[in-house]
Amino acid sequence: MQNNESVRLDVYAIVTNRIIELLEAGTIPWRKPWTEAGIPQNLITKRKYRGINLLLLNALDYKQNFFLTWRQLKTIGASVKKGEKGSLVVFSKKVERQVEKNGETSIETKSLLRYFKVFNIAQCNDIPSAFIPERYTNLKESITACEMVLENMQDCPLIKYLEQQAYYIPKEDFINMPEME
Repeated sequence: MQNNESVRLDVYAIVTNRIIELLEAGTIPWRKPWTEAGIPQNLITKRKYRGINLLLLNALDYKQNFFLTWRQLKTIGASVKKGEKGSLVVFSKKVERQVEKNGETSIETKSLLRYFKVFNIAQCNDIPSAFIPERYTNLKESITACEMVLENMQDCPLIKYLEQQAYYIPKEDFINMPEME
């Protein structure tokens, strides 16, 4: 059994190596924080992935960003397609425990860092249709402060949705934005 320090270092090393692999393959995970597939989330719990998990899963470029753990797949009677490999996600939380030193009891807080594999629905067989959304539609949450800036801006540039990149072309005075989905 490994001690907590070596396990923690292994998780950090695994994440670092994955980012290096992506960079060497020409994918810069933080360059495009959105995706046409929506925010990566767990298919069963609907919990959206955050932090480094968001970057790592978005870089996979699946059509739908729904993921399941091995245990969840087994629970719903589904399986992983032959030859498919899971993707890394990291879980972190604070754990408190009582420690007794020199006759005094105190609370010690440690960080628990774990990783596990998830599978995209495209990598799976036999997922019951009740779990798969008919068509993924991202909630078009309005960002009131941003909308107010646009509404109150004098000579607001035209906003176009030509491609999945965000940029401004001064010469033509237009902003390109990715589609909301």
